[in-house]
This record gives sequence, structure tokens and C-alpha cells, in this order.
Amino acid sequence: KYWAQRFHYFSLYDCGVRLDAESWYSVTPEKVAASIARRVGGGRVVIDAFCGCGGNAIALASEGAWVVAVDVDARKLDMARHNAAIYGVADRIDFVAADAI
Repeated sequence: KYWAQRFHYFSLYDCGVRLDAESWYSVTPEKVAASIARRVGGGRVVIDAFCGCGGNAIALASEGAWVVAVDVDARKLDMARHNAAIYGVADRIDFVAADAI
């Protein structure tokens, strides 16, 4: 079910996007994340408190926001960092390993 939708989650999936089992059902689909990011707008500092594999952080950075991507799981942060590099926005995101609560 999720595999068939992979390009809805990340249009650049075939470029090496990394997802773990949980991320397949928890990542925001790319078009939805992009719509949210357009509403937030660029030029802001935005905290993605539970960034997971980076879907929202990537969309926000793509719109010109500076993003602080926080997750308690270091593996997810590594995936988010890798995925952001694929989209060319890793330099607009600070990845922080921490409990956002």
C-alpha cells in the first residue's frame, strides 16, 4: 500500500530517499507538506519539533524558511539530513537530537 504511494511521499524517492518502517505511514505527503510550507512562507525560522525523516522540514526549507528539525531518534535525524541533501536544502536546516517535549 505505502510502496505504491512512494512518489506521493517524496517525488525524488528514486534518488535515494531513506525511510524506515514507521516513516512510511507517518511522513507528510510531499504535496501536502509543500502546501503547508507555502502558507508559512519563507524568511522565517520554523521549528519542526518531531521531524522524523524530514518531509515537512524539507518543504519548509524549500520555501525559504530556516528550519530547526528536532527528533529524539538519531536514526530519523540521519535520514532527514540525508533526504534534505537530496532535495538540496540541507544547508537551510539545523538538525537537533532532542526530546521536543
